[in-house]
Amino acid sequence: RVYATLNGYRFDDFKPYIYMSEDYGNTWKNIGASIPTSPINVIIEHPEKDNILFTGTDNATYISTDTGKTWNLLTGGMPPVAVHDLKIQPEENHLLVGTHGRSIYLVDLNALEIIGNDFAFAKVDKTRASSRYGSKGFMWSEGPEPSIELAFYSPAAAKIKIEILNENGKTVQELTTIADKGLNFYEYDGSISKSGIKRFKDTPKTADNGKTYLPVGKYTVKLSGAMGSVEQMLEMVE
Repeated sequence: RVYATLNGYRFDDFKPYIYMSEDYGNTWKNIGASIPTSPINVIIEHPEKDNILFTGTDNATYISTDTGKTWNLLTGGMPPVAVHDLKIQPEENHLLVGTHGRSIYLVDLNALEIIGNDFAFAKVDKTRASSRYGSKGFMWSEGPEPSIELAFYSPAAAKIKIEILNENGKTVQELTTIADKGLNFYEYDGSISKSGIKRFKDTPKTADNGKTYLPVGKYTVKLSGAMGSVEQMLEMVE
């Protein structure tokens, strides 16, 4: 299989041209006709799932999960901007979107792959533990905090309980959120509840902002609600 994109904007032709060949280039099929009018700059194929394609146009990024039969807009806060390059970081399974003048955007592909399941929870990235979290030595802010993204798919709007469990299966933090139907993202700040502090052999230090953060170790994040429960590992590293 081979792909080719053409860009005719220099000739005032803004049609999306994406072609795919399954026979080493002897015959070609246009797979870009369903994309809104815009010049195409780049196309890549997922390294492990060859039915998943990504393309960058002069104003957006699109994903196809059926080898180009249909395309969907990738949004989530990204402004309309020319996309000139796409790369996949295989270890973290992140799509990196290189734009013209608006920096680099990151898409967690683990989250995209759980769409359509009954109740599913994407892999949680490793997070760095630090004694600087919550420190008021930063004059311009209350100090840095970890930002741990919990991405999950819910087939219906529902109340979700979030539990962080230590290696002994003891709850060190409990939170709740209201999930929308579809893909949801919850930003967890890595904090421990007051009762959870007592469940550590070595008591973690409380930061200047009054919060206590997860030390180095392996934890389980459990999501539960009316649709059941799902779990993922969270690793805090040095």
